Amino acid sequence: MHIAPLRARDRLRIAELLRHDHGYAVRVNGVPSDESDVDDLLTSRPAGTSPDQLHSFGLWLDEASLAALAVVMVDWPQAGQNWVGLLQADSRHSGQGHGRRLHDELLRRLPSACWRLAVVDSNAEAISFWERLGYRLTEERKPWTSPAGEQRTALIMELSIPQTD
Repeated sequence: MHIAPLRARDRLRIAELLRHDHGYAVRVNGVPSDESDVDDLLTSRPAGTSPDQLHSFGLWLDEASLAALAVVMVDWPQAGQNWVGLLQADSRHSGQGHGRRLHDELLRRLPSACWRLAVVDSNAEAISFWERLGYRLTEERKPWTSPAGEQRTALIMELSIPQTD
């Protein structure tokens, strides 16, 4: 098992993982994942950010088996904060701690005192996973429109990490 940055050559493995998503894409986006989601995962970033702020990592069981992936924007939405855009495990490997392992490695590789993410209300069952990792719901709520045009609410969660010098 190893964790490595995801690259364009990993497209087929990423697409396969996105197809085995516990129904995440339909719950959140209103439609199943497709090839454009792979491109978005590897290249999409918020306006005004630079490519070096976008980090995509995969947890590989072996050279051909991608068990989990994560996308993080560093120093976004403001300096000193990292934003988890996605952390997803392949449903065929769920319950084996791969998401936690990948998350722990992100904290090590991309140190920050503050980590934030959004859980879309239609995927609220994910809140307990994030709480087990130390995240807490904030009072922030943001309107969000899914790719299928469905109105949702994004619930913002935050993890504060005490910094040692």
